[in-house]
Amino acid sequence: MSSLLYTPPDRALEGQNILILNALDSEIESLCLYLQNSKANYNVHCYHSHMTQHRWAADLVLSVATVLIKDIYEVFLDRSIKENLAITTTTIIRYGSYSQVGDLETVFRNFIKPVDNMI
Repeated sequence: MSSLLYTPPDRALEGQNILILNALDSEIESLCLYLQNSKANYNVHCYHSHMTQHRWAADLVLSVATVLIKDIYEVFLDRSIKENLAITTTTIIRYGSYSQVGDLETVFRNFIKPVDNMI
């Protein structure tokens, strides 16, 4: 089975899920290339502030295993998403120019555990 990417309103119901907030299109394209060659499988949900389904992202913040946030664009997130980020027990990783982590592909290589069973 290969990795799966989701956008609103779709979502994975089982397995370890990841939410990416405000990634650039080029970062998602690079991530897709990386995932095609990865032996690990991921359920990846992608959301950007210009989308109108804020509730979808806010709910996912509370239920996914990991949230990845493009640090420079975090300020543009809807208030409901920011509120849930403040109360979640989910692992939150900020990546980008202001963080020590670097780019999105580096995050997947070094910080994200693969999903064992995907449906």
